[in-house]
Amino acid sequence: MIKKTKSVVEQKTKLEQSKTKLQQKIVKLDEKIKSLKNSKSELLEKFEQLKFKFERKIVRLDNKINILVQSKLSLQQDHEDLKNKFAEMIKQLDAKINVPAITSQQQLLNVVNLIKQWKILQVKFMLLDEKTQLFRERLNKIYKVNTYKKLSPSELYDYVNFIENNKNAMHLGFFHIQIYCNERAKYLILNAKLKFYTNTESNTKINMVEKNKIISKLKYAIASSNSYIKNLRPSLYGKYHAKVVLFLENCKKNEPANFSNPNAVISLRDVSKYYVNKFNAFKVLKNVDLEINNGEFVVILGPSGSGKTTLLNIISGMDNATYGEVIVAGESLINKRDSALTSFRKRNVGYVFQQYGLLPNLNVRENVEIGANLQKNDSKKIDIDELLKVLGIFDFRKKLPYELSGGQQQRVSIARSLAKNPNVLFGDEPTGAIDEKNTKEILTLFKKTNKKYKTTIIIVTHNNLIAEMADTVIKFNDGKVSQILHNPNPKTVEEINW
Repeated sequence: MIKKTKSVVEQKTKLEQSKTKLQQKIVKLDEKIKSLKNSKSELLEKFEQLKFKFERKIVRLDNKINILVQSKLSLQQDHEDLKNKFAEMIKQLDAKINVPAITSQQQLLNVVNLIKQWKILQVKFMLLDEKTQLFRERLNKIYKVNTYKKLSPSELYDYVNFIENNKNAMHLGFFHIQIYCNERAKYLILNAKLKFYTNTESNTKINMVEKNKIISKLKYAIASSNSYIKNLRPSLYGKYHAKVVLFLENCKKNEPANFSNPNAVISLRDVSKYYVNKFNAFKVLKNVDLEINNGEFVVILGPSGSGKTTLLNIISGMDNATYGEVIVAGESLINKRDSALTSFRKRNVGYVFQQYGLLPNLNVRENVEIGANLQKNDSKKIDIDELLKVLGIFDFRKKLPYELSGGQQQRVSIARSLAKNPNVLFGDEPTGAIDEKNTKEILTLFKKTNKKYKTTIIIVTHNNLIAEMADTVIKFNDGKVSQILHNPNPKTVEEINW
């Protein structure tokens, strides 16, 4: 009996020890779960930051592609203009030296001397061009000795504009004319020599085999020289221009002056943006002045390539202006680095893209929580369940993105942007990838959001009908604000004739 009692006691003791160990394991697992949740939150935040970073890089690459295309077209046009300028002179020269046959060594020497004299006269003629000469002197004075690095941002910007306004003088600069005349002279001399050897039936100094070799070499040299002349680009100063613009892009700008409108959430003054490659600088935004008041519903209209997306990237903190004053939500953005711009976007900006960008392994509520986690001030956060009800997707909160329609996914994207309660919500063609029915629903949600949360909403679009429901319409063309319209009685989505 005693043995049985001892056995029972031992078993009970072992069970209690096992229970204690299990409880300890449960505590450790709870701690691990908590740690994993924190890690998940941190990873989601890092993912969102990386997403913004890569989206910004994509925007920059797209812009670089556009600038390269524009640069190529510009250079081709400049080259054509240059060829036309000298067409008459070249005609006159060709008329003088294009004799039917050059049959003697003396005739050949006379033609060569004529070409050399023509080359010298052409260079001297270009030196007499007052505009070109003055431009070259000023450019060399500032650029060659690197004094542009000592200029203030405003003086530097004036210098950049000076180069742009003297574009023709830049492309018809002395050095380019000299190169052009030299190459043209070489080409004409080679042509004269070819005619001499071709039209000379007998020559005591050379036999026919040697003569044919010389003719073959001359033909090859002529083809090469002609190809060089055709492909000569009149942009020797273009790379200088690009270098100065790049210096302006990276230098610290002057702090902006105070703007007079206290209700403005966005204020731009004299804002310019260049995209630069090694050989050229292309001006996308041209001295833009703009103010947008807090709580407005704004639509930016413009054709492709007008610069409206670049404008949106600058006022949303996705990119930096080259020059000017940019104030958004009370913060100056002109001197901010990438890390500071990321922090600014986290605090103040929501962005709705044409592609929804939802995480496929997270459900609707978890995707929206990503946006809410970017807002560190808990008092500013919007209740997620309430937001999902307002946007009509509360019943889908546990569904994954692939289980939703295109319109529903765009609603989730909007909810994610609104969850942190941003000062400004930007939309870059937010209805571009959905049908008319879903477009109406999304625009209704934008209007509802604008009224309920007093969020400033700015949408870039090609659709003129959307402009009818805006408080302010900004028409953008060729890098400038062409027109600003204020609508005292904006229409509802139902009133628009779709």
